[in-house]
Amino acid sequence: MPQWLLAANTCRQTNHNIILGFLVICVSMFLILDAKVEALSEMYSVCFLALLFLFACGHMMMKVKRSQLPRNIHAPWWTVILASFLVVGAFVAIIEKNPGVVPVFAMYFSITCVLVGAMFFRMSILKLLLRSVRYLLKKCTKRGGGGRGRHSS
Repeated sequence: MPQWLLAANTCRQTNHNIILGFLVICVSMFLILDAKVEALSEMYSVCFLALLFLFACGHMMMKVKRSQLPRNIHAPWWTVILASFLVVGAFVAIIEKNPGVVPVFAMYFSITCVLVGAMFFRMSILKLLLRSVRYLLKKCTKRGGGGRGRHSS
C-alpha cells in the first residue's frame, strides 16, 4: 500500500486519504448511476459479492499452497466450494435484475486492477521508464551534437 494513503490525521489519528478516496469513489458512483438509489444499492451488492468471491478464491489458494500453516479455524472444502457457488448465484441474480450495473462495475474493476497491477509491478515499470528515458537521451545527444540546444553558439 502506498505510504501516502497511510498518512494519519494529527487530530484524530485517522487515515484521511483513505476516507477521502472512498468518498470520491462513492460520489462518482452516485453521479454515474444518475442518483438512482436502487441501481446504487445493486452496484454495492455486486461489488460486495465480487469481494466475497475473491475471499473464497483466496481461501482455496491458501488450502492448496499453504496447507502447512497453523490455523485455529478450519473450513472444509465443501463449505468453501458451496459458498463460492452461492456467491456466484447471487451475483448472476443481481446482474439479471439490473444489467445496467455491469458496465459501471467493469469500469471500476478495470481501474482497480490497473492500480493494483501498477503497485505490484512498480519497480519493473520504473526500470522500463528509466531505460526508455536513457535511450531517448542518448538518441537526442547523438543527433543534436553533444546535447546542446539548437540556438547555442
